[in-house]
Amino acid sequence: MAKKYSPSSEIWLGETSSAYHGGAPNLSDTFIAGNLWLDKLGLAALNNYTTVCRQTFVGANYALLDRDLHPLPDYFTSVLYKRLMSSRVLYVKGSLDHHRTVRVYAHCSNQTNYQNGHVTFIVINLMNETVQLNFPDTLTNHPLHLYLLTPGSGGIQSK
Repeated sequence: MAKKYSPSSEIWLGETSSAYHGGAPNLSDTFIAGNLWLDKLGLAALNNYTTVCRQTFVGANYALLDRDLHPLPDYFTSVLYKRLMSSRVLYVKGSLDHHRTVRVYAHCSNQTNYQNGHVTFIVINLMNETVQLNFPDTLTNHPLHLYLLTPGSGGIQSK
C-alpha cells in the first residue's frame, strides 16, 4: 500500500519485540528469544521495512537491557545485525517457504566492516539437529567469518 500511495516513503515497524505486554519472564529475555528477534529483523528487511524500532530499551522482560542496565541476549543480536548487515537485501531461494525449519536471510555486508561484494547470512536452525547448507560456488572461494550464536550454561534460557 505504501508503494502505491507514497512510493518514496520508508516503511517502519514500530514498537515491536518478541512478545506483547512486556514479554514473558525467563523467555523473552533469554537466548532463545534471540531467534525470534533475528527472524523479525530478517523478515522486515526482506519485506522492505527500512527501520525496526524496539518497544522497550530498558526494563520489561523483552528489553535490550535489564533493570540493572546489563545487556540481554537481544542486545548482542542487535549489535551484530547492525555491524554486519547492510540495507541491501539479497534473495535466498525458499526463504519464505511455509513450514521451513531453517531460515536463511542474506544481505550485502556492511561496508564499514567489510569490502564491497561480501555477503552476510543469517541462518536460524529451528530444529534440534544439524543441517547442511549449500552455498553458490561464487561464495566458496572467499574467507568465512562465522559468528555462531550458542546458549550459555543455562541452555536456551541463558541470559
